[in-house]
Order: sequence, then structure tokens, then C-alpha cells
Amino acid sequence: PPRARKLMTIASDNCERLILLVNDLLDLEKMGSGAMKLALATTDVACLLEQAVRANEGFACAHGVTLRLRPPPAGAHLARIDADRFHQVITNLISNAVKYSPRDKPVEVALVCRGVVLRIEVRDQGPGIPVEFRCEFFQEFSQADASDARAKGGTGLGLFISKGLIERMGGSVGYETVLGSGTTFFVEVPAVAAPASAIPAQLQATP
Repeated sequence: PPRARKLMTIASDNCERLILLVNDLLDLEKMGSGAMKLALATTDVACLLEQAVRANEGFACAHGVTLRLRPPPAGAHLARIDADRFHQVITNLISNAVKYSPRDKPVEVALVCRGVVLRIEVRDQGPGIPVEFRCEFFQEFSQADASDARAKGGTGLGLFISKGLIERMGGSVGYETVLGSGTTFFVEVPAVAAPASAIPAQLQATP
């Protein structure tokens, strides 16, 4: 019945928020105690990015936002990362972009090759980051506006944890923002050269 459905939806949403909070606090504790273990392996970043976008399409749709994944450059895009944790980071950036994007405005996700560095960009068309908040953006429990954060959900730990995870993979996290024009968050990780066996024969250099 409609009334019961409404109550179940509220309970489900609250349960999801609690799960996110508990998981963030557990990750925070692991990072602080040095117990965070990463399973590093050479992984195709382009495939992981596609999976993350596909996994978050339902969340974006519920917020009236479209996810757009730009086709990656040709070739292999390998990095030595923990695939599950990397997926967690990209999901965090996408979900933040979706929550702060106007309805009917797309969030663009892209993989950019910068020499020996692979850069993943997540761009929204939201209000941008206030100047007074930028110096503490990656700190624990930091949120630009407490009332707005409660409305949109979040613990204030996602970006802090994401930064810590990527740094443990030898990379970095940052952002570029313009008030009134949106924000681009980016993750950069060292690229790993593809083995010759992974390159099509017609593209391999002849002796």
C-alpha cells in the first residue's frame, strides 16, 4: 500500500546512509592504524571507468542527471592499482558530481593520457566550490554547507578517504573549479607500459 511503501522507502534510504557511514568510518580507522591493505595489480583503467559509469547510471537517473563517458584514446591504458578501491574512488567522485549537478545537466567522465600519467576527470555543471572552503576540502568530515550536505547525504569522509587511497597507489587527487560554472575532480595515477603481447601485431615495431 502507498503509506507502507513510503515508510519502507524512508527506512531503506536511512539504512543505506547508515551503511555508507559505517563503511567510511571503518576505512578511516584502517587508514589511521595502517591496516589498509591494497591488492595492487596491473589493470585496464578504461575498463574500470566504463564499469563505474555503468554502475552509477541508476543513481544519476534518480537525480535527473545523465552520465556521459567520453571515448578513451586508442591503445592500452594500464596502471598498477587496486581495482576495487579505485572503483570506490571513482564512484565517490561521480556520486558527488551527480548530487551537486542541476537536473537535466550531464556529468562528464573522461580518461586523459598525459605522457606517463593517466588522468580520470569527472566534471559537473554545479555551483562550484566556495573560495573559503577550498583550503579544507580534503580534510576529514569537511562539507561546504552542513544544511546542504544533510539534504544531499554524505559523511564528509568520501574525498578524504579517496585521497588517501589514491596516494597509496602512487597517484594524486585534485580539482579545478569556477564559481557558477562547475567543478572538475581528477585522479592521476602512473601509467604502466603495455607488454608487447598485448599490442596487436600490426602495431608492433618491426625489427
